[in-house]
Amino acid sequence: GSEEWKDIEKEKRKLEGQREELHAMHQALQRDEGERKEKEDEKLRAIVVKERELAARDAALKGEETDAQVKAKKLEGEISLSMEKMVKEHESFKRQLKVKQERLDADLHAVELEQQHVDELKSSSQVLESNFQVLNTGEGGG
Repeated sequence: GSEEWKDIEKEKRKLEGQREELHAMHQALQRDEGERKEKEDEKLRAIVVKERELAARDAALKGEETDAQVKAKKLEGEISLSMEKMVKEHESFKRQLKVKQERLDADLHAVELEQQHVDELKSSSQVLESNFQVLNTGEGGG
């Protein structure tokens, strides 16, 4: 019984190691994906800022706006972009939090199932042990 118990424990540790490895790989993939998207968003924002600056300079050259108006528009554009960025970061953070919560819930459920399995193994092991003892004492008496 104890040999079987050791095998079960060893197998359990192996499975836990594999689960942790997969979890780490999954997190790395998600992190890479997030970083790539952030870089793309950053490039896009830079393009939008440049376009707005060019449009403002173009309008200024046409004499439609004063220098102060050009600066004000540029500032306005930068503020609006940083607000967009903050909103996106907040949404991204909320999504990550939700994903982490779901993972924690799944892990907790897996641990509960594992515990249930261990408890079942323990009780069946105890039954086997008591049967074994009954057999031993029965043979000793006869």
